[in-house]
Amino acid sequence: QIKDKKLPLGFTFSFPCHQTKLDESFLVSWTKGFKSSGVEGRDVVTLIRKAIQRRGDFDIDIVAVVNDTVGTMMTCGYDDHNCEIGLIVGTGSNACYMEEMRHIDMVEGDEGRMCINMEWG
Repeated sequence: QIKDKKLPLGFTFSFPCHQTKLDESFLVSWTKGFKSSGVEGRDVVTLIRKAIQRRGDFDIDIVAVVNDTVGTMMTCGYDDHNCEIGLIVGTGSNACYMEEMRHIDMVEGDEGRMCINMEWG
């Protein structure tokens, strides 16, 4: 029975966000003609968690939120570990790419690589 299990969930959120953790992402602004009051500046993961809890019919554990470009690159990277770029061309467009940690001033450490979400528009 699926209702008796804790279900891990990862989801794509295709709007500009300031992501502070794997499961914490604050909406910067709505784009692509979407609008919903009271969401900008708030953690979209917390909002979705609360909505799921209000329903009360499933035990969902949100473990990750990713931008659509990151999700696209991760999907490619599953088969090809040399994948370097994720690109979305649709209602809007955006890209992400892999960067050496030593070139990123915003995070501690310089070992390894990190995905950079461009949020170019």
